[in-house]
Amino acid sequence: MYKNYTTKPWLLNPLYAKILLIMRLTTVILIATFLQVSASTFAQRITMDRHDVSLESVLKEIRKQTGYSFIYDTRSVNDVQHISISVKDADLPEVLKKALNGLELAYEIDGKIVSLIRMKSLLPFEPVKLTFHVTGTVRYKGVPMGNVTVRVKGSTLGSLSNEDGTYAIDAPDSDVILVFSFIGFKTQEIAVKGRSNIDVAMEEVISNLNEVELVSTGYQRIKPEQSTGSIATINEKQFNSRINTTDFITGLQNKLPGLLVNNDIKYEEEPLFQIRGISTFNGVRKPLIVVDGYPTELDLSSINPNEIESVTILKDAAAATIYGARSSNGVIVIERKKARAGRSVVNFRSTISVKPKENYERYRWDKNGYEAIVANAKVESDFQGPILWDFLADPYLGPYFNYPEPVNIMAQGNAGVITDAEVKQKLQTLGAYNNAKDYSRLFLRTAVTQTYNVDLSGGNDNALYYLSANYIGGTSSQIKNDNNRFQLTGRTTFNMSRKLSVDVGLSYQESRNNAAPIPDIASLYPYERLQDANGNPAPVFNKSLMNPYYNQTIMAAGLFDNLYYPLQEVNEVSDKTRVINNRITADLRYKITDALNIQIGGVYERAKSEDNYLATEKSAVVRQFMNYYAEDNFAGGFKLNFPEGSLLKNTIADTRSYTVRAQVNYDKLLAKDHAINVIAGGELRDIVNQSNSSAILGYDDQTLLHQSVDYKYLENFTNYGMSMFAPFNPYTSYQDLFKLTYADNRFVSVYSNLIYTFKNRYSFSGSLRVDQSNLFGTDPKYQYKPLWSAGAAWNIEREKWMQGFNWLNTLKLRAAYGFNGNVAKNSLPQVIAQTSFNFFNQNNTIPALALLSQANSGLRWEKTNNINIGLDFSIFRNISGSFEYYRKKSTDLLANSQIDPSKGGSFAVVNQASVRNDGLEFNLNGTWINRKKFSWNTGLVMAYNANKVLQYYNPDPALRSRIIGRPLGAIFNYHHAGIDADGEMLITDKNGVTQKFTPTLFTDNLSYAGSRIPTFNMGISNRVDMGRVYVYAMINYFGGMRTELPVPDPTAVRPLEGVNNYWKTPGDEANPDVLPKLRYLYSSWLGRSDQYTVNAAYFTLGDVTAAYSFKGTSWAKKAGLGNVELKVQGSNLYTVALNKQNYSLATGSYAKSYLTPTYTFLVNVSF
Repeated sequence: MYKNYTTKPWLLNPLYAKILLIMRLTTVILIATFLQVSASTFAQRITMDRHDVSLESVLKEIRKQTGYSFIYDTRSVNDVQHISISVKDADLPEVLKKALNGLELAYEIDGKIVSLIRMKSLLPFEPVKLTFHVTGTVRYKGVPMGNVTVRVKGSTLGSLSNEDGTYAIDAPDSDVILVFSFIGFKTQEIAVKGRSNIDVAMEEVISNLNEVELVSTGYQRIKPEQSTGSIATINEKQFNSRINTTDFITGLQNKLPGLLVNNDIKYEEEPLFQIRGISTFNGVRKPLIVVDGYPTELDLSSINPNEIESVTILKDAAAATIYGARSSNGVIVIERKKARAGRSVVNFRSTISVKPKENYERYRWDKNGYEAIVANAKVESDFQGPILWDFLADPYLGPYFNYPEPVNIMAQGNAGVITDAEVKQKLQTLGAYNNAKDYSRLFLRTAVTQTYNVDLSGGNDNALYYLSANYIGGTSSQIKNDNNRFQLTGRTTFNMSRKLSVDVGLSYQESRNNAAPIPDIASLYPYERLQDANGNPAPVFNKSLMNPYYNQTIMAAGLFDNLYYPLQEVNEVSDKTRVINNRITADLRYKITDALNIQIGGVYERAKSEDNYLATEKSAVVRQFMNYYAEDNFAGGFKLNFPEGSLLKNTIADTRSYTVRAQVNYDKLLAKDHAINVIAGGELRDIVNQSNSSAILGYDDQTLLHQSVDYKYLENFTNYGMSMFAPFNPYTSYQDLFKLTYADNRFVSVYSNLIYTFKNRYSFSGSLRVDQSNLFGTDPKYQYKPLWSAGAAWNIEREKWMQGFNWLNTLKLRAAYGFNGNVAKNSLPQVIAQTSFNFFNQNNTIPALALLSQANSGLRWEKTNNINIGLDFSIFRNISGSFEYYRKKSTDLLANSQIDPSKGGSFAVVNQASVRNDGLEFNLNGTWINRKKFSWNTGLVMAYNANKVLQYYNPDPALRSRIIGRPLGAIFNYHHAGIDADGEMLITDKNGVTQKFTPTLFTDNLSYAGSRIPTFNMGISNRVDMGRVYVYAMINYFGGMRTELPVPDPTAVRPLEGVNNYWKTPGDEANPDVLPKLRYLYSSWLGRSDQYTVNAAYFTLGDVTAAYSFKGTSWAKKAGLGNVELKVQGSNLYTVALNKQNYSLATGSYAKSYLTPTYTFLVNVSF
């Protein structure tokens, strides 16, 4: 049977259909073009037609077309005045061979330099006897490589490899050294030692770990010595020292100073992902992500970590102001791999990751279930007394009294329904069982994630291409939860002429996720059984919304079972999501002169998702809806306003964005001492977000039919007073089934950035950007205010008086000052309101309007004033690092402020708050040993950030939230002074007086204890290369923060260790580890004492990676493989905390005492 759902996100609107059609046609054209591209050479192409000219003029023309420099004896070249040469689209070695034909000159290419060498004249009567013949094949990554220069060291004897990589050369004897060289590749010297066949694997010239030739800001590329801003970069080799499988953010943790990545510590429910602290209260906190020069609105999962070539973070105003109103939180610039000229190269990479199930035996849960159960039941039953049982069974009051089973048992005992012996026996039976093993068996499994990635690249000087396909499939640790993701990307460069080039990039990603409602074990009481004696699903307290005794009453009356059965719900509820991400980029660059060019380009992105949530009529979701909306017809039955059948909720979300940019670039060295690098341009940007949620009720998944429903009636329905059987509200709100949102944010910007360098020692920078948006207010004094920066850098090591310090390679001092901006969207220049309705009058359907926010005519960007001072150094050519100080003062932050009540409210969100971040950063990279077959590199990153609220209106200081003079995430507690002879809790007030605890004393004597957010983070990485093997390890540290321990509460769902160690009889107070009497344990008071506030600093052994490369082995050569690499990695291996409880926030909760590791295996093949 075919099922045609009523809404399908893949049924595209005409505009999107046309765009997708264009993408498909473009992809076909690109692939067809790639197949026609000749990849016969790795070199620059030269076209020349010269007759009867000097050799010097020919060399100048070659230099003009290729950029290569020549070194030669002028007497040898000036004497050659009459040569002729005609070539078209030829490579450099071919042109040189023709130009030097018949001359006593040979050439040698090293990097971008060509050396011409005069051959030694050989006397006729002393001929050289070439007695030894050598042949072989030259390859690069397993691919035959032509036009490689092969010569006998110390002589003029030489040849070139053919198109199929083969070469042949005659040598004077069998003990010579052959030299193999090619532009952009390492020159190799190989001793013949009697061998007649020698195969060679060429290697590209790759900068070592400390070298970065150019730094990309997304708008321009600058030399590191010219940079005045705070920039940190990680290259491909550093990034891929660990195995990165599904996301790239994890691979950056503690690798770049100033970037804080921590998924285990949250601020206001968000994991920490920030650059140099938090600079906003209500705006965006995450850094701006830029991919290949353009900001992206897509989910970070759309970035394939296998494609990353480098990651750069821009931290201060001089570096990031060019991004204007989105730069306060810093910028992460991602450069993805691009093609290189040459034969097609294929890389295949596959990983499999395994994560074991949780080991609940190692959790800090109470092992003596009976005592905790008795304490729990005693608290509630003693409070209500013997009347509790009457309440539980009462037809009117029953819905309002819902307690865990031990309380129900104790209530029956107190009411005399069962004997004390029966109470004890029932409670002991509950305490003897723990559902942790059954939970693991029924709901958990070993998580497995597999990835496959293949990329193809190649081309020549006229056209380059890079294609990549990536698949990720996995099963999570919870049953019936899995995800699959496929991604296809392509990037190409067309050099249409010497002046015009075009870059085009396409990306398509589709993901499908299946989810089922697996309960959190922390929401299940340990004594609750998930199955009955016959293996059938059993109900649990959480989400049942009704005690089991009253549930029997409503079922007898004809309503539905209102209890929640986790094992049944897994099979009756499904949630399937499909997400499609598209990205198209295009850049056209026209070269006016060597120094001046124009760039026009842009990016279009679209992310569209559809979520289908299906709950059958057997699910608790639907059963509780039917009960809630049932009306007593007072004739022995019920009217079901919520129909029987399944519930199908469909949610479609759509994000569309584009950026169009026009930019002029000028980069020139003037009169040797003056270098200018300037850009100026403008941008248009638009971001549209919209979503629509709707539901079908009474749905049949087989016939695809559904029942008609009076939705207006349900919208205004209330069952208060309508039925004696009315249960509590369902745990899923009806209003959540229907929702519509739309937002359109438009921006127009102009910008410029200038870097001037004098004598290659002193650099000065300035940047300016003006952003306008429909988010702005109407007050003219805030219009067109620019964000700007200025910076300076001094390359001290290039001063003449520093030339004697040969061990000092780099010493640069830099400073910058300027302003960044940030976008917060919880205030608008218009009034924000939403429709409402009347909950209490079912017949009144007059729409209402709820005022959510006042119009803010003075709305403007949140602004961050940024000061940065940095020192960069490198010594002994193998140790480099930097030290930085910064201050970020963020003002005009959106936050609540008092307003005139006559305007419709007491508070409004306006630009009035401020916060400051001060910090220090240190980075060190040292290659302690660097030999051919053994090297050792260490990376050290340390960062300190102190955050302080400067201005904020807090209407209730007792909440201790965002207190002026304290950091965000501040903790306040009081001094716990132990317990007295009656088990009462004591407190020491601010005057040092010990008193019996009262809520008033609690409020009046709170003092600052520290921040929940780490103020210090550190990463130490070590990589040791030993021939074909390397070992990599990463240690992380997070410190300078505090955390609050949970109190061992007997009323908790899963009580912690020590839950029974509370005061029971006089004399217990003599034990310092004894807790106060029971009533304090289930309140929040004890947990706010300094006794339960501890140092939260911790270390983790993040990654240990081992790799083995088969590159250059005989079997790999025979198989035509450039490289075969195997890796194994353990992640999240171990943690230790700096508190006596050894509670590490890395575990995710206090109950968990260990880390669950992930083991990953990788195979990487290139050919």
